Amino acid sequence: MALGAACSSSGGSSTPTTTAPATTPRPTTTKANDGTPTTTPSDPLAGLILGDIAGYTRVPNDIADTGPTDLAKATLDDVGCNLGCDARRELTSSGFVHGFQRQWTSLDAAGQEAQNFVYLYQFKTPTGAQRYAAHWRATLLDTTQGAAVQEFTPAFVPGGTGLRVADKSGSAGIAMFTKGPYAVKAQVTASPELDESGPAGALASQQYAKLP
Repeated sequence: MALGAACSSSGGSSTPTTTAPATTPRPTTTKANDGTPTTTPSDPLAGLILGDIAGYTRVPNDIADTGPTDLAKATLDDVGCNLGCDARRELTSSGFVHGFQRQWTSLDAAGQEAQNFVYLYQFKTPTGAQRYAAHWRATLLDTTQGAAVQEFTPAFVPGGTGLRVADKSGSAGIAMFTKGPYAVKAQVTASPELDESGPAGALASQQYAKLP
C-alpha cells in the first residue's frame, strides 16, 4: 500500500516519529525574579488540533510519537520527499513555523483497527501553507510505486483534495487542505480493499471546523 507508506515515518511504522510529551501541554506557572507568578503558555497549536472524537480512541503522544512538531521532526516525517528531494528546504522555503500531530484508532468497515492521523502545520503566510499542501500531494503521487490512486473531494472542506488507494496489503485515505496559514493532512490507514476516502474526509472536515 504505497500511498499509506508514503506518509509513514521512518522505520516502517505507520506512526510519526517524535519525542513529544505524553499529554497535551498545559500552561505552567513559575515565579519571576520579583516573585510575581508568571504563566508559560501551552503549545500554541495544541488547542487548534482535534482532541477527543466520538468513536475514536486517542493515542497518547508518547506511544504514538506525536505531539508538538518542530522543523527537525517535520523534516524527518516527510518520508517521500526524503527519498528524492530536500525535505528541510521544502519546509523552510514555505515558511514553516511549527506543527502538531495527533493519532487515534477506530474500527474500519471490516471491523479491524484503523490508524487515524492529523498533521497540523502553521506557516508564516497562507501562500506558504498552500505551497506546502501542494508539496504533500505531489510527494504522495510521486511515491505510489505504481499503485492505483484515486482522487476524491472531501465534503465540507472548501478547497480540499484527497487521494485514496486500496489493495490486498491495505487501504489508505488522505485528505489535505489549507485554511489561512495552516496546512492539514488527515490520514487513515485500514484493512485491505476498503475505501477510506469517507473516514479521511470526515476527519479533515472536523479539523477544518476547529481552525479559526
